[in-house]
Amino acid sequence: MAEEGSFNYDNSGCEGITTRTCNEDKECNCYGSFFCIERKCSMMTASNSDDTANSGQFWE
Repeated sequence: MAEEGSFNYDNSGCEGITTRTCNEDKECNCYGSFFCIERKCSMMTASNSDDTANSGQFWE
C-alpha cells in the first residue's frame, strides 16, 4: 500500500488490466489508477470533462 501523497508503484496486477472484468475496485490493482466501473477495470476520468479524446493518455 502506498503512503498517502506518494505514487503507487505496485504494478503486480497490471497484466491484462484493460480486458479484466471485476466486481470490486481491489480487483483492478495497477498503480492505483484503475477502478471497477460497470464490471470492467477502467481508469477513472473526470465525469464533467468534455475532452474524452485524450482521456487515459500519458503526457510528458
